[in-house]
Amino acid sequence: MRIFRLSMKLILLTLLAPALALAAPKPLFQSKLITDKTPNHSVEIDVDVSQAKEMFLVVTDGGNGFGADWADWAEPRLIMADGSEKKLTEIEWKSATSGWAGVRVNSNTKGDQLRSAGQAIEYGIGTHANSVIAFNLPAGAKRFKARGALDEGGTKQGGGTSVEFRVYTENPGPIQASAEGGASHEAADSLEQLTVHPELTVQLFASEPMMLSPSSIDIDHRGRVWVCEVVNYRKHNGERKEGDRILILEDTDGDAKADKSTVFHQGADVNSAHGICVLGNRALISCGDDVFWLIDDNGDDKADRKELMFTKIGGAQHDHGIHAFHFGPDGRLYFNFGNAGKQLCDKAGNLITDIHGVKCTNQNNRPYQQGMVFRCELDGSNVEVLAWNFRNNWEVAVDSFGTMWQSDNDDDGNKGVRINYVMEFGNYGYSDEMTGEGWQIPRIGIESEIPQRHWHQNDPGVVPNVLITGAGSPTGMQIYEGGLLPKIFLGQPIHCDAGPNVVRAYVTQPDGAGYKAEITNILEGTKNRWFRPSDVAVAPDGSLIIADWYDPGVGGHGMGDVTRGRLFRVTTKAAEKYQSPGFKLETPEGAVSALMSPNEEQRYLAWKALEKFGKQSVAALEKAFNDTRLPAHYRARALWALESTYALQRVSSPNAAPNTEPPADQLKLETTLAAALADPDSNIHITAIRAARQLWQQKQPEKLIEFLSKVSPSSQAPELNRELSLAIRFDSSDQANALWNRLTSSTNDHDRWALEAWGISQDLHAESRWAALQKAADVKVTDLENWRAALHHPAQATSVGLMGANDVLKVHGLRALQLLSFKHREEVSKAALTIFLKADADTALAATALLDRNTITSNPEAKARLDSLLKPVIGKPEFIDLVQRLNLTGFEQELVDYITAHPDAVESVTAAKLLAANVGRTVAFLTKADTASAKKLIAALGKVSDRPSVAVLNQAFWPEKRDDVRRSMIEALALSSEGGRSILRWQGEGKLPENVKTTAAVALSRSTDGGLRDQASKDLPLPAALGAEKFPPLADLMKLTGDAAKGQAMFMQAGCVACHQVKGQFINFGPDLTQIGNKLSKDGLFTAILYPSAAVEHSFGGLNLTTKEGQIVMGYVISETGDELTLRVNGGATMPVKKSAITKKEEMKDSLMPPGLAAAIGPQGLADLVAWLQTLK
Repeated sequence: MRIFRLSMKLILLTLLAPALALAAPKPLFQSKLITDKTPNHSVEIDVDVSQAKEMFLVVTDGGNGFGADWADWAEPRLIMADGSEKKLTEIEWKSATSGWAGVRVNSNTKGDQLRSAGQAIEYGIGTHANSVIAFNLPAGAKRFKARGALDEGGTKQGGGTSVEFRVYTENPGPIQASAEGGASHEAADSLEQLTVHPELTVQLFASEPMMLSPSSIDIDHRGRVWVCEVVNYRKHNGERKEGDRILILEDTDGDAKADKSTVFHQGADVNSAHGICVLGNRALISCGDDVFWLIDDNGDDKADRKELMFTKIGGAQHDHGIHAFHFGPDGRLYFNFGNAGKQLCDKAGNLITDIHGVKCTNQNNRPYQQGMVFRCELDGSNVEVLAWNFRNNWEVAVDSFGTMWQSDNDDDGNKGVRINYVMEFGNYGYSDEMTGEGWQIPRIGIESEIPQRHWHQNDPGVVPNVLITGAGSPTGMQIYEGGLLPKIFLGQPIHCDAGPNVVRAYVTQPDGAGYKAEITNILEGTKNRWFRPSDVAVAPDGSLIIADWYDPGVGGHGMGDVTRGRLFRVTTKAAEKYQSPGFKLETPEGAVSALMSPNEEQRYLAWKALEKFGKQSVAALEKAFNDTRLPAHYRARALWALESTYALQRVSSPNAAPNTEPPADQLKLETTLAAALADPDSNIHITAIRAARQLWQQKQPEKLIEFLSKVSPSSQAPELNRELSLAIRFDSSDQANALWNRLTSSTNDHDRWALEAWGISQDLHAESRWAALQKAADVKVTDLENWRAALHHPAQATSVGLMGANDVLKVHGLRALQLLSFKHREEVSKAALTIFLKADADTALAATALLDRNTITSNPEAKARLDSLLKPVIGKPEFIDLVQRLNLTGFEQELVDYITAHPDAVESVTAAKLLAANVGRTVAFLTKADTASAKKLIAALGKVSDRPSVAVLNQAFWPEKRDDVRRSMIEALALSSEGGRSILRWQGEGKLPENVKTTAAVALSRSTDGGLRDQASKDLPLPAALGAEKFPPLADLMKLTGDAAKGQAMFMQAGCVACHQVKGQFINFGPDLTQIGNKLSKDGLFTAILYPSAAVEHSFGGLNLTTKEGQIVMGYVISETGDELTLRVNGGATMPVKKSAITKKEEMKDSLMPPGLAAAIGPQGLADLVAWLQTLK
């Protein structure tokens, strides 16, 4: 028996030997998941390598398959047998791989300085997950020491950097990116896929099948979660025939799990609802074109009737439409719509004019344009336009001091998602304030960084951003004012961003008259890219409920999953039970206590109770306000309620004699407001001025200015100056002008927030403000104040462009003049000519943007100046700009030389367009050019895509004898509808040469013109090998293992480079893909490539225009003014089209991206491409 057992053991060992040989070695060191929540963003490493000959340093993506996973081996060193240290950076590795960019010594993966957690790293190795670096160890090496650190190149992207560090002494083999598609989609596994802030814990409150895709949530005073449950969204609209639902989810036993679901309302009228605000027995729903109350009259948790508030808004079934409302500390409602919203109409359909006389529309109503922010009374009356010129501002949130916060989404691919403090009456810069032009249109002083350019941050009259968070798809926001979570979150905006799968807090602090913020993540979908937080709300106990839309992708109005949705509760470990505190509203004291709840609906109920008590509530409110031991936000709520109580008393006594002494109650309120201005807390100062505005601005403006005039502006109190400036915006009285003079003297003009607030206070009354200022000899106006004022005060125009030694303002001053020229062209032209003649060369060249050709050529001095300025800039981008703007002739060879030297530059397309205006001359250039130069010129002409450029290519094609040049012409012609139809006409006439037919078939199959593609498929069908490949189902594609190293080649082979930029390379036509890995999951990427029309991003919707001349222009709008559309067309060029020249305008139903491109690379090539795209973060 013993022999038998031994024999069996040998047999088993023999059979298992291959498996044992292939078993992956175990690491000597493996860290926990290192994130930006890890102290110092790093982990200490100390490993015994005394028995090893090799060492392998490994960084993995931590199992989540995504993130900006930049990692550093900081201070890596070997401890030798004699006790000495040898830097690993001095030893040459034998191999090194990085998941993105490269492995670098003493710099990060991109080649920049090694930095982690705000500190420079003395020496080290930078890489990106997944990474393996292999070393042969020198003799005598005993230990390896280092820190595994997250590099700031990743953490500052805000996309959820998370890695694991490992050390092996045996080859670990290839480290593959985590199979994101393998993440479990079961709700039971969801908590393991989330990373929560270290001082918090997360619980699954509800999930499918109880609830599906939640778009918006609110929480009532009982802790019940009200949900807009959406199935009928965009392409799924109508799938749920009964309509979408408003649900009430309740936890009846306090275990933090919903166990009761009630359908409050179901119907087509809530299909794709984007907002819910629960107040008492009513839910205010933002849906489609309307805002309406659903009212429960009998308390059975079922809506009994519907009452319209606002109608005809626009933006139905659109993410950029109307969003959720919030109940403010002043008893009013705050809300917004994105730029698909058009207007606010009352329930009868009449356009609303706000309390200041502003029409509530962004249509032909500049400066009130694009996305807008509003507030109104609870019944929808007294609407006030608060801010404008956003793109897709999603859900404005307001704190107890009346300070508003929101996010705004950028045009896809520009890494410009922003967080805004909403300064009242501010322009936020998505479009040109004067012309309405888009941010991509060239302008003087254009910002060098795209996220800043996107929001016109160099323009006077644009309020700055608090924070740029990079790429994302921002959604719901709430101000946290509870006491349960750690103090770092108190008073801070809590925000969902579905793109990078994260819920963040923006920890703000004053920055002059504005704010700055740092990001602290609360909840991240670190191991499942389907986590798509859509909204957040604060429960009565101070915990957070977070809605998870749960989907493979975001953006483009797509929805890949309609079967799932989750709610998560974030709390502390000491408060895992879910229990709502009770309040007694039967006494003023009880109502005041309830007013301090972190939950909005509870505060609403307290507010309504205090209204009923009237004067009886004053003592309790004053006690709360005067108790300086209470948090400032509690005291601010009491101050708002006091103001409301006195305002209601005034309304209830409308027959009081107008000239009698003010009642004692009003005098008492004035005393209280004055005391608030002397309070140690600056937020109480802010609240006092805002409360005074609400009380007096409309009905007693003289009382308001009397109150404000008693306040002394101070450069030491920028937030006070800001509020004073905003408070006098609508007041042109002598007292207001006098206060503005004092503000002029005390404004810190280097504080952009303060400067914009000061400007807002003079924009409507520039003439009277400046007239009063000129009488005040002791008031000095700074250059920057002149710069800001020039926007609405042409008298300042002459002085703005030349501002002494202020080099920045030499160009930025010209931008102010450019904006002013929209209404004051003659004054600006005179000022610009003076600047052109007298300023330094750079400023003079910039000033030409404000001059026409005739102004220069008719003035000998100006003509001589231009000639002297031109020579140094020939061959530079500014030369192309000058030739275009001033319509200069005789520089054709210089234009050709520029294209040849800079074939990929945007300016080369402009140069080609200028050349094509002379068809015969350009054909001659092509005929004489060498092959390389001819191809570069042809490529530039193809990107122009207008009628003259097509004419050049048509004429040059037939005499051309070089086959490769002819093929280049075919590819260039196929970029435009007109050029493509020329090719098909030649084919139909039997003239198209055989040796270019395959090139033509492939090029036309990729056309953005669907009609052209269809006709080409009949007249010039693709060769079978390119078009006939059958792709397996998506589920099978997901199982393929992609090789990211091969993916970039597939990107080229599939023709993606013809439309998409990555890290500044290739053609700028479709969405920039630089961070697409942060936006779409693996299956989302497969779907987007195979079915491009399934979800078209808002900014890239195609437009097909036909002009009076019969020209067809196809592209997407990047700018629209009153008389002109500017389209970006295939090839990346921009084409302006006068609206008066358009005879037909058709919105394209399908994506400009043609289907079937993946056929060129096959299923495995597609898997490789997707794997590479996942690394773009």
